[in-house]
Amino acid sequence: MRHSAKFALVAVLTLSVSMTVLAAGPTTGTPPFRSLGGGPDVINLGNLNVHYAMPVFGRAGRGMPGGKGAD
Repeated sequence: MRHSAKFALVAVLTLSVSMTVLAAGPTTGTPPFRSLGGGPDVINLGNLNVHYAMPVFGRAGRGMPGGKGAD
């Protein structure tokens, strides 16, 4: 093979691999085969990162529709 043919082959392979990686997109959720532990918080046992899940909710304020006595 000539050098230009080898270069073209490597370029095509690199382009095709990069396109498949980019097309896959980011994954969401907990990755498989990960060690997690904890109670109300989640601790990643691999790097000891801690994730606290605090639910946030809102209520209608005074004089706002949707609250008690909003008629």
